[in-house]
Amino acid sequence: MMAMGYGRVRAVAINNYKSGDSSIELFGAVNGLILAEAERNAADETIEGGYKLKLTNPDKLKEPYPPRAVSIAPVSGSATYASTLAALEALVA
Repeated sequence: MMAMGYGRVRAVAINNYKSGDSSIELFGAVNGLILAEAERNAADETIEGGYKLKLTNPDKLKEPYPPRAVSIAPVSGSATYASTLAALEALVA
């Protein structure tokens, strides 16, 4: 978490609407994002004791495009929500 404050990161968001092409999106694809604020309340049940992070663009480096839709196909077949989610979870496991 501390190292996150010193560099640029990308963020993956999983939207509530899971039927469209943009159900999983990548933020900061071109210039990356920087950590602006980090807050944790271990007793907060709405985020189950996790962190609230505020990511923003670096000064004078706004993203030139909207968030990018992410779709990852399995070894055989076409990309689905489930295959994309499985691939992303394998990266962080």
